[in-house]
Amino acid sequence: MRSMLDPKHHVFIDCIRYIKDIMEHNPLLRAQLLKGLIRALRHVRSSPVCAAAVWAISVCSESPLEAHGSFDAISRLFKDLLDRYDTEKLILEGREVDQEYMLPSDYYSVKDTDAQGGHMQPWLMEMEELLFVHIRLTQQEDGSYAIASSSRSSSSSEDVPSLDHADNLVFLVQSGDALLADFVENMKSKLEEKAKELQ
Repeated sequence: MRSMLDPKHHVFIDCIRYIKDIMEHNPLLRAQLLKGLIRALRHVRSSPVCAAAVWAISVCSESPLEAHGSFDAISRLFKDLLDRYDTEKLILEGREVDQEYMLPSDYYSVKDTDAQGGHMQPWLMEMEELLFVHIRLTQQEDGSYAIASSSRSSSSSEDVPSLDHADNLVFLVQSGDALLADFVENMKSKLEEKAKELQ
């Protein structure tokens, strides 16, 4: 699997590597994981986890139907963020939008280090929550993974729940995160290209 990352998106790499490892060692989960990620996006709280989920959705979309469905879903869920990003680009008249990115150390109300002094990465903790709680991924005795509930093999825009004002993703979309917007726009373009190639 190609990571498909622009160098400026390196801040998202930890979460992408986390889910990429699961995907590569459990290829039969692809369709279920795709559908689960689209449905669970509403629970995402941080930009790194959001970027990893969108990246995984792009990679898991292998058929024309899946690519089109994922493109439509991402377009709907991130419309406000992308509209704001486009407006900022117009205001700047082609100049680069400021994409300086800082991961909030106190966002999760956890300590920066664990009891042994090791660095804790709260966005990876959130990644685990997304996969193991919201998508119901489970690890088997042999080390492989499974998803508890069965799922249809394809995704479509109808599978996307309407965002409620209290959903975590709403706050993230309204944050105006320029780097996340750039990443999502990049993944949308790749999904569009993939849908055309697969037709």
